[in-house]
Amino acid sequence: MPFVYSLSAEQSADVTDNLQPIVAPAVNRYFHTWGLDYNAASVNGGHSIHVPINHIAFAPIKMASTVSVNQASMYITAGNGTVDTWTYNLALYTHNTTDDYPATKIADLGNFVWQPGVTAAGSQTLTINQQLTMNTVYWIGIGISASGSTDYMAGLTPKLHQQTGDFAMYRKRGLSSVNSGSGSMSWTQNTGSYSGTMPASVTYSTPGSTPLFPRILFRRSA
Repeated sequence: MPFVYSLSAEQSADVTDNLQPIVAPAVNRYFHTWGLDYNAASVNGGHSIHVPINHIAFAPIKMASTVSVNQASMYITAGNGTVDTWTYNLALYTHNTTDDYPATKIADLGNFVWQPGVTAAGSQTLTINQQLTMNTVYWIGIGISASGSTDYMAGLTPKLHQQTGDFAMYRKRGLSSVNSGSGSMSWTQNTGSYSGTMPASVTYSTPGSTPLFPRILFRRSA
């Protein structure tokens, strides 16, 4: 009889690496979601724009132990010639285990803002008070919107430190055509229609996905 190969659970196509637990760092150190530091942004200054239109992006995070966090930060490297004010609404969501998708909003964590000619490039930090329970999947949601359409028309956004990846959960969506970009780092929705308020709940219907996600750092406080 021929040998029958059988995949273990660890090798299954259903396993997605970005839902694996993250070992918590020491208190007062920072951590972030699974994913590569895009263009090694934090080392050599590489950076990139995000999707240049209003939308929400979601990426999951799961900790190997229960931690408390007191800061959330992102890094805007440059304005990139933008003229509109860009706002990044940060929120935390529960997990839909059926679809590997965010479900219900737990908390609004605050807003990062880029205002050309006013905001200085560099890190922005929000003071928060949030606990992440061990072995529980959470979704970080970022609602991205601009104050006008000038930057959209020019294809411009601020340049951010971002992450990229190729995770199994996004593969199930497939690509719409042979010239479509890959989308294996974050789910997206409300593309072109996000108005600045993170929804109380979301469902998996016809989401988009992108290969990038703004790098959000959390600082452990306990």
